[in-house]
Amino acid sequence: MKDLLNDIRSLKYKGLPGCKSYYIEYSEWFSKLKFNDLNLRVLDIGCDLYNTFYYFLKYKGFNIDYYEGYDINYHLIIKGNNKFIDKENLILETFSKKLESSFNLIKIDCEGCEYDFLNIMGFKKGNKYSIAIHNFKGLEYRFNFWKYELKNFGFKLAYVTADKLEYVYVKN
Repeated sequence: MKDLLNDIRSLKYKGLPGCKSYYIEYSEWFSKLKFNDLNLRVLDIGCDLYNTFYYFLKYKGFNIDYYEGYDINYHLIIKGNNKFIDKENLILETFSKKLESSFNLIKIDCEGCEYDFLNIMGFKKGNKYSIAIHNFKGLEYRFNFWKYELKNFGFKLAYVTADKLEYVYVKN
């Protein structure tokens, strides 16, 4: 029965390849975020090729004032000023400036590179966050550390994938 309901919920996305599972995941955790208005300024770190989160928000009726999505391919992140801070090509200055902008929803789901972002992130009061942490082989220490830390920062567990490799935490 659950599969049938998931299929029905994802019909809106039938024209976008590969979007069914994203839609189901977004529905699960997004319902746990509370919004006072419908105007969003979104920073989406790890948006996928199809920007499904953008379409999901539009389908839910949100007015998106600004949407900035970064498609992240493994650990190659935010190129621009050629000042790399480590072997994974992360650019600290660019990301820090983005965080200082007036986003009211920050979503991070970048298949393991979230740990590098979390190490330099401060969580602004009033912002809404959705952060997926991944329990991939070789990342167990980071996964366990951030699972504990996100709870300390007031995040709530909102979604776990069936394979238990991705845990999504939200903060209102």
